This record gives sequence, C-alpha cells and structure tokens, in this order.
Amino acid sequence: MLHILIITFPFFALVLCGFIAAHRGMLPMPAIPGLNAFVLFFALPCMLYRFGASTPIAQLLDPSVALTYLLCALIMVGFVVAVTLHGRIGWNDASFGALVGAFPNTGFMGVPLLVALLGPKAAGPAIVTILVDMVITTSLCIALSRLDGHDGASAGRAAKKCPQGCRR
Repeated sequence: MLHILIITFPFFALVLCGFIAAHRGMLPMPAIPGLNAFVLFFALPCMLYRFGASTPIAQLLDPSVALTYLLCALIMVGFVVAVTLHGRIGWNDASFGALVGAFPNTGFMGVPLLVALLGPKAAGPAIVTILVDMVITTSLCIALSRLDGHDGASAGRAAKKCPQGCRR
C-alpha cells in the first residue's frame, strides 16, 4: 500500500497545487487556456509517443484488449444514454453525457500512473484504450448527438444526414 501511495501522491499533489494556484490567483485565469493547450497539444502527445515508441507493436494492436475495452465502452454509452434520455434531456445532452461517462482520463493520468505502478508493459493496453475512445466511442457519441436535429427520424436516417450537417 505504501508503494502505491509513494507513486500516486505526487500526481495528485500536483493537481492540488494547480487548484490552489488558480484559486488564490497565483495563476491568472487568462493563462489557464494557454496552459491547457500546451498540455493537450504538446506535452500529452509527446508523452504518448514516448511510451508508444518503446512498446512492441503487438501490444499496441492487441485485438483482445481493444475488443474488451470497446465492449465495456459501448455498455457504458448505452447505459448512460438509457438512463438520461427522456423528455427533458434529448439526444444531444444524453450522448455527450455518455461520452463523459465512458471516456476515462487515460491520457493525462492513466498512462503515467499505470507505467509508474506496473512498469512499461502497462503502456500498450492504456494506449489501445485511448485509440478506441478517440476513434469509436467519440464518433458514436457525436453521431448520437445528431439525432436531435432530425425531428425524431430514425438513427439510420440521421447517420446518412450527419456528414451533410457536419460540414455546415
């Protein structure tokens, strides 16, 4: 237990430091979007590349991990949509709620924590989950969000119209 705490404490201490800095005004609010952009567009891709480049390609393309994770993500999306979709909440809000519910914080916290706790072999499955989320889960939830704009039309009809609507 102490081993886990020694590894995880610095991650969460850094998050706490960021919160305190923003809350006390030590980090000005206009600087936060720039910091977020740096992390999202530069630091995260570099970290994922570093882990991915040192991981055997068989681990990065493991179909059993991808299919298992995809099944779990689809169950989560279906569950959240089923629970939240009703008269007051339409497809748009339900589908983006499902995206939030199914999309983990794998990139920012998951990969570094798993590698620190379990070693370099943990990077492959974590990167596979990011790929599944970015390609399939996100696409599905965005497609579901388009169902609101088609006057109760079927999912197939909305999917056919989606490319036209997405270009607007």
